[in-house]
Amino acid sequence: MALKEPFYIVANLTPVPGKSQEVIAAIQPLTEYVQANEPGCLHYEMFQPAGPDVDAASAPVVFIELWKDMEALEIHRNSEPYKALMVRASTEGLLAAPPDVKVLQPVGGFPLRK
Repeated sequence: MALKEPFYIVANLTPVPGKSQEVIAAIQPLTEYVQANEPGCLHYEMFQPAGPDVDAASAPVVFIELWKDMEALEIHRNSEPYKALMVRASTEGLLAAPPDVKVLQPVGGFPLRK
């Protein structure tokens, strides 16, 4: 299937047990940079599972991103803050596994209501 633009990315991050809040704190500078400097990123939001049975200290972190085009995503992946986060996650042992990243495009439903 050919990629239609804009497109979504869903990235699942699995923190080392007990390091979920450290992962969120490490990502925050990147989210601020993206908002201020990457107009090709149309949506960039971080989520965690919720509910009484969720261990917030070890819960996964899920990103839902909307990109104008592949060029915008490449700009993001080549930015210094993104590269710095990848190095930090590796050197500080923040993630239990590599990020699970999926490129998605809508096939039904409707977008966010205004």
